[in-house]
Amino acid sequence: MAVKLVASTRTKLAESIIAAIDAGGAAGKFVIYDGTQPVNPDTAVVSQKVLSEHNLSHPCGTALNGVLTFSAISEDQNANASGTATWARIHDSTGKAVADVSVSVVGGNGDLQMNTVNIIINGPIRFSSLQWTMPGA
Repeated sequence: MAVKLVASTRTKLAESIIAAIDAGGAAGKFVIYDGTQPVNPDTAVVSQKVLSEHNLSHPCGTALNGVLTFSAISEDQNANASGTATWARIHDSTGKAVADVSVSVVGGNGDLQMNTVNIIINGPIRFSSLQWTMPGA
């Protein structure tokens, strides 16, 4: 049987993620990588290539009814490298890893869904919106 949480508890979970990303007093960062996603955010990035980097807003988002809705995420006008986006890491403003997410094309199983996962060096990477529904609904 699956664990079910009331909306207020899921909202508190979203608020704690916002607080972790906003720690350090400035905007966090969203970094997209190729390669294999590490076991967890405590695992250092070793061989994966940075494809693009995006500044988050500060505060990074809002929480309502168990959903974290991110505020504006900056465009990376010049992708760092070419490759296939497979995962991303969110950092606070001090560079501490907060969360890792999978990446897929829209309609796939990724936590972050993009119109294409094929990134071309110096090409623009942009997001229109990003929402996370907290587990337990």
